Amino acid sequence: MLRTLFSPRALVLHLLAIGALVVCGLLGRWQLGVFEDSGKPQAAQDPAPVAVTTLTQPGRHMTGEAVGRKVTASGTYDAARQLLVAGR
Repeated sequence: MLRTLFSPRALVLHLLAIGALVVCGLLGRWQLGVFEDSGKPQAAQDPAPVAVTTLTQPGRHMTGEAVGRKVTASGTYDAARQLLVAGR
């Protein structure tokens, strides 16, 4: 039985299995580190809201920095021109 266990073919298979175990262990530690880092708070915070007119003008496209940024808007409510969109 020991002769079969230590044959050249079996030794190569044992070395491949040990190598696969080491690689899986290292990849598992790497994946756990990435998971732990993903739970940390982000250093960059959203900038304070600005007036929408400082980022773009009516009828113009927004730049890349303006997309997704918080803005404030002001205006007046015109009750005579309100429109009800049903089903929304």
